Amino acid sequence: MQDWHTILSFSECLSAESKSSKLMCLADLEFDYINPYDSSSRINKVVLPEYIIVGVLCGFYLVTGHWIMSLFCAPYVYYNVRLYRQRNHLVDVTEIFNLLPKEKKQRLFKLFYLVFILFLSLFWRIETAFTLFLQASNSFGFWFLEHKSALPIRSLFFHHYLTMAVAPYTTGSAPRVSPPSTSSVATKLYSGLKLQSASPFGAAKPNVTADFYGKVHKSLQCRYANHNPSRALIRMMPIGTPRVPYRTPGEGTWQWVDLWNALYRERVIFIGQEIDEEFSNQILATMLYLDSIDNSKKLYMYINGPGGDLTPSMAIYDTMQSLQSAVATHCVGYAYSLAAFLLTAGEKGNRFAMPLSRIALQSPAGAARGQADDIQNEANELLRIRDYLFNELAKKTGQPVEKITKDLSRMKRFNAQEALEYGLIDRIVRPPRIKADAPPKDAGTGLG
Repeated sequence: MQDWHTILSFSECLSAESKSSKLMCLADLEFDYINPYDSSSRINKVVLPEYIIVGVLCGFYLVTGHWIMSLFCAPYVYYNVRLYRQRNHLVDVTEIFNLLPKEKKQRLFKLFYLVFILFLSLFWRIETAFTLFLQASNSFGFWFLEHKSALPIRSLFFHHYLTMAVAPYTTGSAPRVSPPSTSSVATKLYSGLKLQSASPFGAAKPNVTADFYGKVHKSLQCRYANHNPSRALIRMMPIGTPRVPYRTPGEGTWQWVDLWNALYRERVIFIGQEIDEEFSNQILATMLYLDSIDNSKKLYMYINGPGGDLTPSMAIYDTMQSLQSAVATHCVGYAYSLAAFLLTAGEKGNRFAMPLSRIALQSPAGAARGQADDIQNEANELLRIRDYLFNELAKKTGQPVEKITKDLSRMKRFNAQEALEYGLIDRIVRPPRIKADAPPKDAGTGLG
């Protein structure tokens, strides 16, 4: 039966954990109005497993004969089945923001319900284990009194405790073993906790146990009373994405949002990794959204990365050119290959680099295999893209196409001053001057 207890408790913990994860996703969704698909998909992944766990839990209660616990679980199971049959159990991403308060209240109520069931299950298990412990202690006490003459007594307290525990079951010098019946389980359990009851453990005898613990408690109090106050525990910031205070315009309260979300809301885009399909789609979606809500303000793109794949990088470049919002680019660290091409793609007069930045450009490269015609087609396509990139660089830098073609036959590296002279950037900035380039904003909104 103890194995069943473990399975039930573990199942309830899994259900509570799934509800907690859903609430965390919904809380993150309140601060992430740019891309709700990730949070919605994370919620939908744990809906069916949570329904299955609760159903199996109710079945376990029925199999093990715990009718009261099964009655507690029955409304929960019925509600889940009804949602599943109506096909309302999954989160609709198109309606998530309209139903967000309702979803949070619903899942918070379910979480409290599961915690209540878990508390009842744990209380029932602790009660059973404590009862078994008391029964085992009584049996050991009878054996100890029979053989105490052959054992070295090293603890006076232990001897007195066992004598008190089994004294009501003994007559004279011959101990009489009377195993406790199952009908008095509750009485014996609580009699061990309440000394004023009339049960065997509450018999009016000299309470050596209480005297012993009183002396120990008094000595500990005297010991700690002479010590100076200890230093308070210092809590460290949890590992992960930092969270910063932010207040959305039109709202009266500050909110804690993750750092990247706060930067997106301030129209700051950071490219700090190799550009692939997934990362490119995130950058594209962010730029399109920010341009749609307000195209009169600039977008600030900070670049510190090695470049990446050709097609995703060109998608970012074409999107930058098609936006109505101006895009200012900043190189902080290094911009190699296609990252340098994106740095040059910023609006004229708004392309910046730090004094120690490093920039490198090279001709696009690729690999092909297969039949000769396929390889030739790939090579022609790569040459066409190369000519397109070189012509765009010529427009952005003012350099002749022939010079760019010659310079980029091999990787060409620039420091900040050389990039300024070549036309890749418009200005070298130092950290104190970056704030002067930021757009004015309301002092009561934005980052804290």
